[in-house]
Amino acid sequence: MLQAHGVQVIDNINMVTCGGQATIPIVAAASRVSKVHYGEIVASIVSKSEGPGTRANIDEFTETTRAVIEKLGRAERGKSIIVLNTAEPPLIMRDTVFGLSELVDQALVEKCILDMVADVRAYVPGYRLMQEVPFEVVPPHAPLNAPGIGPGVRLPLGMPEDQGRRLCQSSLLVLISARRSVHGPAVVKERPPSGAPA
Repeated sequence: MLQAHGVQVIDNINMVTCGGQATIPIVAAASRVSKVHYGEIVASIVSKSEGPGTRANIDEFTETTRAVIEKLGRAERGKSIIVLNTAEPPLIMRDTVFGLSELVDQALVEKCILDMVADVRAYVPGYRLMQEVPFEVVPPHAPLNAPGIGPGVRLPLGMPEDQGRRLCQSSLLVLISARRSVHGPAVVKERPPSGAPA
């Protein structure tokens, strides 16, 4: 039937994943006007709608979607996360897209994203953004920040500052552990007591 309308039929086509179909167009839209270093999608899917095939292949879901974020979305690195939502009554599927890109005109990026949403809506009625496109500029001199430690990243609302310090210390320990596994043991010199010769 499709051939009668001049449509070329392909025997083997991969539709990626539901999360990928919903989110990769947004990453691709941002890639039209900016170099996207990192693209991440979080697909929150109703648990009851996922059968045994998806449940048995969650690793394949995340790997396939990640690969397409990089290939079609044109992000240098991609990441895909799936959340099986058990809420009652079941909620509609929600997806979130995060990106880290070169600094460009935010209005231009937003326009590309809104144009892409309109393009997708033409063949997927009901496809829409649930909020305005948010932007956060990360200064190159301060990519990480926690109150009392340094300027840059904000702690979640309501998190006490001492909890934030512990969180950052834990993160540093993880980074040191990761560094050890790649570069060998880190050398840590203890600070001499005040007044003692160095």
